[in-house]
Amino acid sequence: MKFISVDRNHGGRQKVAPAPVTGELTPSDHQLQGDIVDTTKSDRATKSDTTKSDHTTKSDTTASHHQPQEKVVVRVGPEVGSELRQQPEGNIHPSAVTVMVKSSGSNQSFDDVGDEIEGNIMVETASTSKEKRVRSGRNRLAVVLVILVVLLGLIIVLCVTVRAKTVLPVYQIIVPQTDLREYRCIEVKNRLRATLVSDNATSTASTSFNVAVGSSSNPRDVLGLAHYLEHMLFMGTEKFPQENYADKYASDNDGWLNAWTDMSDTNYFFEVENSALKGMTDVFAQFFIKPLIRKESLEREMMAVQSEYMRGFSNDFWPEYQLFSSTANPRSPFSRFSTGSISTLNRSDIQEKLWDFYDQYYSANLITVAIIGNETLDTLQEWAEEIFSAIPNKDKVKPVFNILPFPWGDKKYIGRRVYYQPKSDKDSIKLIFPVNIRGYPDLRYVTYILAYEGKGSLFQYLSTRGYVTSLLADVQVEAENFVLVGVYCDLTEKGLKDPNVIVEALFKLLKTMRDDGIDERLWMEIKEIDELKFRFKEKEDPAAYASTISARMARVTDPRDYLNPPSRRSLNISREEEILSFLTPENLNMYIGSLKLSAEEKTEYGPQLTKVEKWYSTPYKNIAILDSDIANWWAVDPEPEITLPEPNQFIPHNFTILEFEGGELPVKLTNVSGVDISDVTVWWYQDSEFNQPKISMQCYLQPAPKTFTIQEQLLNEMLSSIYLQAVAENLYPANSVDYSLNADFQRYWIIELAGFSD
Repeated sequence: MKFISVDRNHGGRQKVAPAPVTGELTPSDHQLQGDIVDTTKSDRATKSDTTKSDHTTKSDTTASHHQPQEKVVVRVGPEVGSELRQQPEGNIHPSAVTVMVKSSGSNQSFDDVGDEIEGNIMVETASTSKEKRVRSGRNRLAVVLVILVVLLGLIIVLCVTVRAKTVLPVYQIIVPQTDLREYRCIEVKNRLRATLVSDNATSTASTSFNVAVGSSSNPRDVLGLAHYLEHMLFMGTEKFPQENYADKYASDNDGWLNAWTDMSDTNYFFEVENSALKGMTDVFAQFFIKPLIRKESLEREMMAVQSEYMRGFSNDFWPEYQLFSSTANPRSPFSRFSTGSISTLNRSDIQEKLWDFYDQYYSANLITVAIIGNETLDTLQEWAEEIFSAIPNKDKVKPVFNILPFPWGDKKYIGRRVYYQPKSDKDSIKLIFPVNIRGYPDLRYVTYILAYEGKGSLFQYLSTRGYVTSLLADVQVEAENFVLVGVYCDLTEKGLKDPNVIVEALFKLLKTMRDDGIDERLWMEIKEIDELKFRFKEKEDPAAYASTISARMARVTDPRDYLNPPSRRSLNISREEEILSFLTPENLNMYIGSLKLSAEEKTEYGPQLTKVEKWYSTPYKNIAILDSDIANWWAVDPEPEITLPEPNQFIPHNFTILEFEGGELPVKLTNVSGVDISDVTVWWYQDSEFNQPKISMQCYLQPAPKTFTIQEQLLNEMLSSIYLQAVAENLYPANSVDYSLNADFQRYWIIELAGFSD
């Protein structure tokens, strides 16, 4: 029996003369005895350490070259760990050869180890040459197995290393076809998630931070606290202590900044010139690292919040929104005043309340970020990891709310008819259905049908009978545990006097939708239209785009959903039927607004408005919808003149972009195939910049007089309006696919048409 050892020194090899085997091992040799898997694990650790050193300094990597030498020992014996016993020299069987490798930081590959082992096993036996070849083959097999185990280890190490670098490689963001920007999703070590957008064509840059907490989390005794904290974070940080330093930094770099607070989120964003992106991002990041929330700034920013609140009195949006809230279940967060004012915030312990709210909700794991700039993705990631890693992760749980603002069947809050006086002189009705489904259900199918204005639509039925002048249907409010779907109509006086006709027509359409079932053809067509719009979506302003992405990331975790691509939607008939089940007569609230309503007396348009909403002083009257009305709306039959949308003939299918044949200037055409242009002048210009399969055409019909009287100008405006209304029903399907038609009968009689070329 022979014992052969090989010392390796930085890749060199040195053969050692055979020594007689005595049956005993030295202490160092005992250390080399071990399972081959453990030996491989030690090498994986070495490889991992070497990989890590690549990310440190060059001197660190160099130092690793002076680690202890690696020794390869080939032991001839019955098996690892058993007692050595001497055998006749001619009877050593190949199966008694065990290879043990001790790795101590050498930079040699395992291929070199295999070569060295194979080149230094020299066991003298009396076997035949055939036996030697068999033994050699088995040794090679053992080496191959060692290498395979090591490779598996290296793969595991690589996976861990990639994860440590924070790239989220599972899915790619789905982007529009025309979007040439590069995207990357990362998660920083503190669990903050970020989307990086590299746009080498952008002239400005933006970063948006979204915190997954909003006004729904306001304490009942400090209404508006989330909004107030949003203001206070701009008032200085430990790193940048100057008040409004962020405003000054943005202004000095041709930029601007803003923030918003809604029920579920608080979003901070800015837009600056590209060179200031990193610096401005760091300024904003300090809001979430070490803000000051100084006592000296409390009163000033409280007045700023009060100013925003007062501006809400000048329009209808906030008073109407607050009216919805004030008529909701008072135990629901939706019922609370969200903006804040001096009366809700001016208290001696307000600074403490701000810090409590900040500490409770502002945590890296609840923050999502979007960065857009002209730097490479690697540079943006380097900045993100450098800046965002300092944001503390408190492992906070995203707030969850269970109390509904309009619980099903609770007649104190649902099945209500609310009359009120708006700020503007406009008569309107808002029909609100609470859809109490968690997880932000997709209501695109329902709202598309309700808002449709083409042939057979609810709008055409009501407008041609003189009840409404406009109709919209959309999601009014979105929260994690409910959604408010609204149908909004501007009313004529006829519609104001008899709003039940409008409601009845709506339930006739809903009756048709229930009786016919979910129209799969129509559902797929709506998806196709939305995919078309997404595919050829034009670039947004960087700040608006970053804000949208960061807020969307707070709702979803799969990067494929970050841009909300329609291709991710799939037909779920049971879910669509569940949504429809909430659009019923007993689950309806009606809000009827007009200045013709009076707080002093009952009028022909409605009852006396005996209540005043607390926050915006809106006079209103809240009464129950009559049971007889609910019964009548349940009993309606489908209306033949109100139907589901017909197949859209305007959906394009040819998106070929023709080879550029134009020049730098428009070309005057002398003939057009199949068209007589002898009496008109036609100019043509081919776009070479945007590369979209679209066309834009302007027709100047005749010159107008150089001057207009006021009467002539008004008549021209009326003519434009009448013309557009006359063609609206037939052109609505085209408008839904982003075709547009406009008429302007002023200086020239101009008709403009734009859309896809097909």
